[in-house]
This record gives sequence, structure tokens and C-alpha cells, in this order.
Amino acid sequence: MKTRNAVLCAIAGLLLAACGGGSETSLPTLPASPTSPGPAITVKMTLSNLPETLPINMPATPVGATEYTWRVNFDLDNTQWPSTGDIRIGLTYSNKLADSLPTDAKITDFSATVYEYVSGSVSQSIASAVVQVTENTIILTVLKSAHPSLSNIDNSAAVQFNTFARINEQGYADSYPVVDFTTSYERIPLDGLFTDTASSISTNVDARFIDLQSMEILID
Repeated sequence: MKTRNAVLCAIAGLLLAACGGGSETSLPTLPASPTSPGPAITVKMTLSNLPETLPINMPATPVGATEYTWRVNFDLDNTQWPSTGDIRIGLTYSNKLADSLPTDAKITDFSATVYEYVSGSVSQSIASAVVQVTENTIILTVLKSAHPSLSNIDNSAAVQFNTFARINEQGYADSYPVVDFTTSYERIPLDGLFTDTASSISTNVDARFIDLQSMEILID
């Protein structure tokens, strides 16, 4: 069972990133999304329930703040913490402008981006990913040829999955493995499959779309 402290730690970490902790930069032009065959990295995240659309630009959301995130961090230097050279692949919506109106949007229209940590918690976008949604599963795929740094990811990597959502002015998060102060990442198993048997999602809100159930990583 995930402890309350672990859940609060996960929420705090994600809110920090969502509200401006650390730094992210975007390159002027990202490599084209994968459209041709080649070695690729595929990340699958299955949630308790995943609707086709979600509300965005909600009144309580600050301009530019993250409303939704599903992501995986690759710890490539075994520090158990994001550091220079590590990679993050995620699906995010954080595009609210001052004049944005509340509406519903398809999850497949959210931004699927690959980031590389370049200095401590500072990261920059290095490629786009292709996003697919199949029932309750989000699938993110990026060709290794999209950026040289992606060749550093192999089946020996340790990973951490995070999800986040803003609902009714509150931030809710899930993580696997549990975020703590000793070990926050898990090695990719031989079959690439992970199962999250615990739930840290509050029963006071319907946030099943960020409740991780099972995950899979495929690396060519």
C-alpha cells in the first residue's frame, strides 16, 4: 500500500514541475514524429479508466500551468534522481493562455514530447513522440533516430512513471514505483511489464484516468 507520505511526496514533486520548479526549454523545431520503420522506444501506460476527452483550460488553472501529465523518466546514470543526460517521455497539456476558454479536448491532441535533462533539473525538448490511445492505454512511441541521446536508452535502464491532474483546484498524482527517499526507480524487467497493485488516488474525485494499473516499455 502506498503510504500517505509517499503520495504527498509524489504530488509535491509533480506540482513543482507543473508550477515552475526546475526548468524546461523547447527547441524552435522538433524532429518530425516517427512515420517510418526503425528502432524505437515504445511506452504503454494503462489506467483505470481513460475517457476520450478531458476538460482543459479550467478557470482555476493558472495560465501556462500543467493540467494533465502521463510520463516516464529514464534514469540512465543510476542516481535515482533526474540528472544530466536522463530522458523523459511524456504526454502533457499545459497550454492555457490568458484568453483561453474552458473546453474539452481529445487526449491524443495533447503534447507528446521527449525531454533530456541538460543540467540538474533543467530539461529541454529534443523530439516529438507519436501518441495513440487504445481503450484505457496511452501509447507513446519515438524513433531512436529522432535524437542521438535516445540511443543511450536500453533495457538496462531504470524508470519511474508519473501521472498528474488538476481537478477542482487541487493536484492529484500517481507514481510507480512509490516515490520515497531511498529508491524511486525500478529496472526494466525482462518482459518489459510493470504492474501497479496499489492506488494513491483520492476517492473524493474521479481521477481514474491517472490511476496507473500496468505499464510496458519496448526498446528495439
